[in-house]
Amino acid sequence: VIELPKPDKVKIINLVNNEEWFLNVEEIEKLTLDFSEFNPGFYNIIFYKRVEEIYSFTMIKCFPLVVTYDSELKKYTTSPTLW
Repeated sequence: VIELPKPDKVKIINLVNNEEWFLNVEEIEKLTLDFSEFNPGFYNIIFYKRVEEIYSFTMIKCFPLVVTYDSELKKYTTSPTLW
């Protein structure tokens, strides 16, 4: 078990459309994040203590979509699969 500092803010960034959400979690004893309502795509989740980033991770939620990267536009796009 690794003890990590308790964050007071969480920032979630949808890397497909650059939409951002900020969560104030300072008063929450046990933090649980539920991404079931999020659209498929790539998300950066960044945890902050005051203004300092303390840890982060990237989540890929892509089923049943294909995610492709357009190097000219420098962005990800998603398209439905036929599988």
